[in-house]
Amino acid sequence: MIKMSFKNKLLAVVLLVFTSCAPITTRQTSDYKEVIAKYNTMVLLPVEVEINSVDAGGKTKRFYDYEYHLESLVKDNVIPEMRLKGFQISFLSRKDAHDRGVYNDVLQLRQKYNEEIKALHSAQFKEKNASSIDVNFGQYVAHIGEVENADLIMMVDFSGYARTSGAVALSFLTGMVTGVYSGGPSAGSTILISIIDAKTGKLLWNNTAHEADAFFTSSSNNRAKQDKIDNKMIDLLMKRVFKPFCYRCEK
Repeated sequence: MIKMSFKNKLLAVVLLVFTSCAPITTRQTSDYKEVIAKYNTMVLLPVEVEINSVDAGGKTKRFYDYEYHLESLVKDNVIPEMRLKGFQISFLSRKDAHDRGVYNDVLQLRQKYNEEIKALHSAQFKEKNASSIDVNFGQYVAHIGEVENADLIMMVDFSGYARTSGAVALSFLTGMVTGVYSGGPSAGSTILISIIDAKTGKLLWNNTAHEADAFFTSSSNNRAKQDKIDNKMIDLLMKRVFKPFCYRCEK
């Protein structure tokens, strides 16, 4: 399972821009509405999730089992949402990708995708270019689209962090002494969704959404209760991401 080391950096960038002036978070081609309107079938690739806790010393700890469970929850929220929008969407699991001979294509696409998304959402990216991006994954997506009989490829990433009680307490005490509280939000989560043209390899549309001081606790012994909390947060972020998205919505 590939995990994305750039996610925490992306989360930090999102935190920064959301606390300043309203940012432009969408990245799209100038003709994405016209292109997507021609298509109907879509395949969702394996969801990537990275969850960390951060202690008082800044050391991080991954929650791998929890990440695996969240992958399923995110998938189960995204698929019905896209069907409501009018897409015929299927899901390509890692096992299916292996069995159908496209696992290496998925891995190579993910690696290239990570690099491009990092650049598109870096602090150096110029917002004036947000509606005219030019990113192409041609050789990495053609085979996937052909095997899955899909016009579009969707990629979804979720990342989150929660500072431990010790880290929060230390920041509070430091603030009491110095008068400056620099700890930032005690938790945060971010979702990032992209749609790629499987015919041409072009990244057509991408958006991200963040929620501060809201995080999956992963501490509840009641799985059904915890899933309800998690699904509510996923739905909130997902709807925020898709708010500016247009699929056959203009005459």
